[in-house]
Amino acid sequence: MADKKWKFRDDMLEHYINGVSSRTFQDAEDRLNYLEEKEQLPDMREKVKEYISELDAEIDKYHNMEEQNEQIAESMIMIIQVLTTVKNDLQGRLEELV
Repeated sequence: MADKKWKFRDDMLEHYINGVSSRTFQDAEDRLNYLEEKEQLPDMREKVKEYISELDAEIDKYHNMEEQNEQIAESMIMIIQVLTTVKNDLQGRLEELV
């Protein structure tokens, strides 16, 4: 980890004789540094909201594709019907000639 912004001076610790007091200062340093690091992390809620928006866009895209495919399928059915009618007509005329 980079230099810690929150570092109490050793001479401040000399005023306290027992280890409990120095440990209290160390805990305070650690907590202040942790809070500062946490502030620098990106807000995960914003990232989740962005991801949800991306998922909504994907869902919309597939709904649009589904609608387009339904329209394409209807057109294909009509084309198949026309081609079948033309084929049957041609076969009928061919049989009449034979």
